This record gives sequence, C-alpha cells and structure tokens, in this order.
Amino acid sequence: MKDENKTKEDRQGLDPVVASKILDTVDGLPFYVMLVDADHHILLANKAIKEHLGVDPENIIGKYCPKVVHGLDAPFPGCPLEEAVEKCHTVERELFDPDSGRWVVSAIYPTRLRTSHDRAIFLHITQDITEKKQAEQKILHNYQIQSVLSALLRISLLDISLKEQLQLILEHIISVPWLALESKGGIFVLEDDPGVLVMKVHHNLSPPVLNMCRQVSFGRCLCGRAALSGQIEFADRVDDRHENRYEGMSPHGHYCIPILSAGKMLGVINLY
Repeated sequence: MKDENKTKEDRQGLDPVVASKILDTVDGLPFYVMLVDADHHILLANKAIKEHLGVDPENIIGKYCPKVVHGLDAPFPGCPLEEAVEKCHTVERELFDPDSGRWVVSAIYPTRLRTSHDRAIFLHITQDITEKKQAEQKILHNYQIQSVLSALLRISLLDISLKEQLQLILEHIISVPWLALESKGGIFVLEDDPGVLVMKVHHNLSPPVLNMCRQVSFGRCLCGRAALSGQIEFADRVDDRHENRYEGMSPHGHYCIPILSAGKMLGVINLY
C-alpha cells in the first residue's frame, strides 16, 4: 500500500492558481474528475465527488485513490493508471464494480503538469455507463432471440425427420449465450401413451440420465410436473421435486418448459 500520510506540502501538489483554474473548468461536470500522481494519490477532485462518493473533495486531497473510492489498500483490478504510467499514454477501460453493480468507464490521461516535487500528474475521469451497457445488452439479447427464431424457422422448413429437427432445435437453444445454460438438455414428446413423456433427442446427457429419463410419467420429477401443469418448472438446485436421481449425481438446476399448441400438451424441453 502506498503511504497515505503525505506531507502538507506534497498534499497540495499543485500550484494554487493552476488548481483554481482547473476546478473552474471541471466543477460543472456531472461525473467525477481527479488529478492523481503515479502512486494513486489524489491531488485535485471536482464537486461531483461528493455526489458520487459522499465525500468532500477537499478532504481527500493527498489520500490514496483506491482506498477513497473502493475501500482497497491496492489498486482496483483493471485500474488504467498503472499502464498509463508505464507507457505514458492514454488508457480507457470499461470496468464493472461488483459491490455497486455498476459499470463505469475509467480513463487516465497523461498531462504536462508536474507536482511541486516534479512528479507527473494524470487526469482521471470516471463516468457511470450502466444504462448504456444495459441498453447494449438488451439490443444484443433481442438480436440473439431473433437469430434463434430465424434459425428455428429455417429448421422447420428443412426436409428432414422430426427427430433431426428437434436435435437441431435443442442445439440452437442451448447455444444462446445470455441464457447461462450448461451445454446439455433434452426434448421430450408425447407418443402412444398420453400420460408419458418420451425423450426424443438429447445433448451431452450422462448415461444414467438417459437410462432413467427415457420415459417420464406426467407429474413425476420436474419434466413430468411441467407436463402435468403446463407451466415452466425451474430449480436452481437438486431439490425434493427432483425424483429421478442416481448416486454421484452432480449439483445442477433445470428449466423444464412445456411445449403447447392451442392448449394441447406436445412435450417438454429440459435445459440444464
């Protein structure tokens, strides 16, 4: 950890006239702006610091920036200052703060300014881009949904067997990145017995699962419950509803999604 107890002279760091002119420029900005030295010590901060961090800008001069902003005794992972100091060029990074759940763009810009001890001074700007990232993610999700729907439509038009169609459909669904699924699952359909699901296709399922779940009665285990109720069954762990079990089964969850047409049960998609 860098020494936080700098001398009063070193805390001031900047020529007061220069500092005043800089503050006149940056105090009106809605995001926080700092000047820092190569060791992460704060030399100047604008008024937005108080709104974003709840601290008085004057009270953090000379303090260790990672401690003030993140409560850390070492640089925040991904902080751009280290690279900017080493290579003496601008570094901008998008960072996610797990504590706040917010995205920021953190930027360091070298300047020609020097401290009273002739140390390099860097301009540090941090802007919250959470709404922008969420909008981008929504656009990406919508694009991926449309891509999958288009792929499913193309599959339905292929001159192949129902089993081959279902296999392709399953593989497309489990490939969607934002669903955060394991790359495994199966599709059940109704065949001769109206109260029994039959596993028609599967992907990456273990032999014990294939053996136990070849046929699943309505109401049994998660897939059977989904078929009986016509509602999605979700489990984030192996709970009491998971009736089909075997020794050594690894922890997992399920989405069991009924396949319906005009209210008629056709089958169930089981995703891990």
